[in-house]
Amino acid sequence: MPGRPRGEHGQATLEFAMVLPVVVLAVLLVFQVLVVADHALLVQHAAREAARAASVDPTGADARAAVARVIPGARLVVVRHGGVGANVEAHVSFIDPTSLPIVGPLVPSVSLDATTVMRIER
Repeated sequence: MPGRPRGEHGQATLEFAMVLPVVVLAVLLVFQVLVVADHALLVQHAAREAARAASVDPTGADARAAVARVIPGARLVVVRHGGVGANVEAHVSFIDPTSLPIVGPLVPSVSLDATTVMRIER
């Protein structure tokens, strides 16, 4: 190639090979954050579903089923306060294991919690 010094052949390839692992690691970290954010939204949704089910059904069985449908493996605590017209509180906890390749072992598991309060209907 005219105009290029003889000692610079392959320099771009070498620089690309040196930067590629850092770029891949950064992209995987971003994806891991997105997965955790998605699970946080699911935990919040599960808390809303559980509070809604507990406000209608006094036994709480529907609330546990609602949480299991939304995010399996989550733990539910339903706290009732009084009778009809009072509040019911649903607290959902979930340990989100970071599981993406390469970055999973670098990032610790995340504890996600959500609480929702609704009025008891019946």
